[in-house]
Amino acid sequence: MTSASYEGYFAPQWQYAPLLSSENQMNKNRFEVAEFSEAAQVFVDEAHEVLSATHWNPGNMITPAMSLIVPAHKPSSMDTAGVLELHLDWETLINDAVPVGTGDLLVEVEDTCGSRFTYTVNGTGASFLKEGFLFTNPYSDRFVTASIASFGSVGCGHTMTVFPTDSFRADYNNNDSVLYTTLVLVVFFVMIMAFLAYACAVRSRQKTVKSTIDKTTAIVSNIFPQNVQDRIYNEAKQQVENERMAGP
Repeated sequence: MTSASYEGYFAPQWQYAPLLSSENQMNKNRFEVAEFSEAAQVFVDEAHEVLSATHWNPGNMITPAMSLIVPAHKPSSMDTAGVLELHLDWETLINDAVPVGTGDLLVEVEDTCGSRFTYTVNGTGASFLKEGFLFTNPYSDRFVTASIASFGSVGCGHTMTVFPTDSFRADYNNNDSVLYTTLVLVVFFVMIMAFLAYACAVRSRQKTVKSTIDKTTAIVSNIFPQNVQDRIYNEAKQQVENERMAGP
């Protein structure tokens, strides 16, 4: 469909935000713009929103964009009285798509109306690379895709395909896993050694106490008769029980 298909229709640009840099754009007939008139079949005849074909952002002639066109209907009917047209700059859409510090990613965008272009995206933002796709891509078999479907029968659906690059791979091709594994093993080894040292210290102390008790028992047995030994042991036991009952 071309602008001639809607000859006699007039859609002046009455309001624009941000403000246009040229006054010549004010009251310009949008039906003279190809992507607008091609989408008119949906928002005029079918009376609902539509995504346009890819076009170049009026504020930046090297940045591809698309338009979301939403019709405004008359209060008493579904007749289109006006439209709200939102320019979606692809660079703005994907500029903050990845965290800071992320390596380069290739983003290829294609719409069903025939447009194709490529961006590079990293932790600092997005930049337009070229119109069309790269001829050679070593990671062409490793990708993820996302689609923005068209709202109408003649609107343009968009597909975004993301590929890694060497710099992105380098962020994950390092020795961090070996380092973290080594640290865990070292901590585990230190804990085992500390436990063994504690167990040895307790065992040595028990041997010392038992040896002292055996020597004391032998001395008492040699000096005092059995009845005297029993009395000394009973007195010592009673003293311990009294101190325990008395508390600290």
